[in-house]
Amino acid sequence: MNQVIRFLRSALRFILAGLGTLVVLLLLVIALVGFTTPGARLVAWAIEKYAATPDQIVRISDPSALLTGDFKAGSVTLFDGKGIYAEIRDLSVNWSPVELLSMRFNANHISAGSIRVERTPIPSTETREVRRSFALPVEVKIDAFDLKEIMIGKAIAGEDQFLTARGNVNATNSSIALAFDATERDRPEAHAVADILFNPAGNQLKLEAKVAEPKGGLLAKLLRLPGEPAVDITLTGEGPLSDWAGSGTASLDGNETLRLDGRHVQAADGMHRLTLAGGGALVPLVPAVFKPLFEGTTKIDVTAAFDGSSKVKIEAGRVSTGALTLDASGIVNSKGENNLQASLAGTSGAIDFRWPLREGELRALINTANLSLIGDGQSAILDIAGDIPSLSLPEMSLGAVRLSAQSDAFNLQTQSGSLKTTVEVGESRFESADLDRAIKAPVKLDGTIDVGPENIRFDPLTIESASIGGSITGNLSRADTTVEAAFKLFAVPGVLPPGIAAKFDNTIAVTGSVATGEDGSVRLSGLEVKSGPLDASGTMTLADGALTADIEGNLPDLGRLIADARGAAAFRASLSGPLNGLGIKAEMTSSGATLAGRTLEDLRINADATAAPSNPQAKLTATGTLGGQAINARADVVSENGRTSIPALEATIGDNRLTGALNLTPDFKPDGTIDFTLPDLGLLAAMAGQTASGDLAGSATVRTVNGITSIALKASGGSISRDALTIA
Repeated sequence: MNQVIRFLRSALRFILAGLGTLVVLLLLVIALVGFTTPGARLVAWAIEKYAATPDQIVRISDPSALLTGDFKAGSVTLFDGKGIYAEIRDLSVNWSPVELLSMRFNANHISAGSIRVERTPIPSTETREVRRSFALPVEVKIDAFDLKEIMIGKAIAGEDQFLTARGNVNATNSSIALAFDATERDRPEAHAVADILFNPAGNQLKLEAKVAEPKGGLLAKLLRLPGEPAVDITLTGEGPLSDWAGSGTASLDGNETLRLDGRHVQAADGMHRLTLAGGGALVPLVPAVFKPLFEGTTKIDVTAAFDGSSKVKIEAGRVSTGALTLDASGIVNSKGENNLQASLAGTSGAIDFRWPLREGELRALINTANLSLIGDGQSAILDIAGDIPSLSLPEMSLGAVRLSAQSDAFNLQTQSGSLKTTVEVGESRFESADLDRAIKAPVKLDGTIDVGPENIRFDPLTIESASIGGSITGNLSRADTTVEAAFKLFAVPGVLPPGIAAKFDNTIAVTGSVATGEDGSVRLSGLEVKSGPLDASGTMTLADGALTADIEGNLPDLGRLIADARGAAAFRASLSGPLNGLGIKAEMTSSGATLAGRTLEDLRINADATAAPSNPQAKLTATGTLGGQAINARADVVSENGRTSIPALEATIGDNRLTGALNLTPDFKPDGTIDFTLPDLGLLAAMAGQTASGDLAGSATVRTVNGITSIALKASGGSISRDALTIA
């Protein structure tokens, strides 16, 4: 028994010694981390790692000891893929470290010498995912903050704007109280004041806010208001959240432009009833491109109820302007019955909708748009329709466009179901003559679109038109918007330029698969093009502004392309490089074909080109034999100062020889001189699939003036014969 007691005493001493050592070590770590400069740098590194996202970086420089209650940092800098977009300098935080034990950050005072926001950060999927799941790890209470200089960069406000702000904040994951006063540094009369309390658990909502700024202020610049008028905005409302009323007004240059009154009432059954009424002359508030939609007086009258979960009931819903009227009424309930009806129509004629693009704008004249949703939320009947008499883009215009989508069993809760979709286009016009010839209205797209929680599948989507038809099968990922699709298309020969179309006497079939990546890349695989005179296949990838393609095929019957020709030819091409400097290597070969009865052996035509818009270049060569006579041709194509030329043109076909140089006008008409010695015209004529004989020597001077090309020919020879005609 005594031995057991002695053992327990010894073990207890060792345990107590170990615990003591751990406590000492823990205190040393706390002292190192919280009260020394090296420890502060370690904490700053940990904060940087915690606050960073896959494409957002935080850097903290010159941090002071953290747990002294008086933390300082020389700067806090925020980076994205383009570099620095925001920075805080001379940060000072007077806080209580002990409060962290109760999961609360409590600061008596926070100040910053300057805050610079140069631009908005680059949006990304990774950052959005992090922010979507973000929640405050602790409650935050700041008794006072003082921001001596806030700079909003010209990339946001049009020119650098300087503000000052002070206030206080108390925030948790379920409530927030915020009061602040901000002014322009150089114009104190431009100021914003707010006192906000949102506490659902305590049935409280308070909203008092006022913005007043003279002409040329920050808000006018941010909203791109024409003339940058003086702006006054007032928001007010107070009371229990279960029965709350508020109002808001906006004035420009002293004239009231908008007034809205709202009320929220929570009924005994848990439904939230919301009313919103008001309006005004909104044209001065909206960008110029949207002004046609808000001509006249805008009236807003909405009464709706929602349960915060699955049900929304619109008792009355109307928004009207001088240009349009939007009406909606009924119930949307993913877990119950639905009877929603919504319509959009022009007040007097079609709605003139415009959307700015990088080059030009999209313009749609909309007669009507309607939506109907009826039945159980697990299998609702959905009907969507639109009538668009005109739709125009910078390089195309469509007319008599009708859209429709119907589903007999759409699941609102999972947002999935089959939609029978039809798009009809009655008129079309394209700026490109090639596209205008290839795509002719009427055009109809028809098919079933299966909407699922993860993917949207079209299986199949058929295309019908006067010139092009076929089907597309594939799916769109809702998570990353990537597309995978297989297509089977056909086109009539008339889609090709007239000179080429005449060589085709049946339809052209095109099949393949296309896939897009999250990075915007596009890959075309299994591409096959088949028709009477052409059989080709290949792959193509466009990624990061660079194109890579490999194409090969054959021309099974040269007689379709060249008169009096027999046999076949093969070709292949490789393209690689950026779109503004695409490298092209191509080759055509043929052996055993006949031209005008003469056998073509070992023909090889090569092209090595760079398709740069401002400076295209190419080297062309041809070798082989025709009727036992050697073929050797070479041409260089260069472009300089916006003009294209062929400085070297040489061709030897048997004893026939051509040399010369040509300049090409902007519309590729020739200007130059060609010297020739042709002792055997028959061989040269055979290259064009013709039969002739004789000899000729001399020169041809080609001139293009005012778009008209003329040829001055000086030549002599013994005789020229073709068919029954002989010139001697």
